Amino acid sequence: MIALTVIVSFQTVGTLLVSDCLFAPAGAGALLAKRIEAMMAWAFSSVQCQMYFGLLISYHFNFAAGASIILVAITIFFIVFIVQNMRNRRVPPAKESNDG
Repeated sequence: MIALTVIVSFQTVGTLLVSDCLFAPAGAGALLAKRIEAMMAWAFSSVQCQMYFGLLISYHFNFAAGASIILVAITIFFIVFIVQNMRNRRVPPAKESNDG
């Protein structure tokens, strides 16, 4: 089913949009989670936000729907990426104690 959906999507929206639809939510989920179940949940929530806000932007500003959705997808990914990098830099490494 996934292969069929990807093939139909390539013809409908194009290569760049399909690849972004596949990789942006999974990338954001991978940055936020350590386990596959949590990653899938984050990716699913990310897709829901992408679709809703992408179509909302498309409707209000008269943009192409696919491009608006991908714009939101890439924006969400980069926000997650930047926040995770800032969080990782802020946490100092744990010191090992030599009490013994």
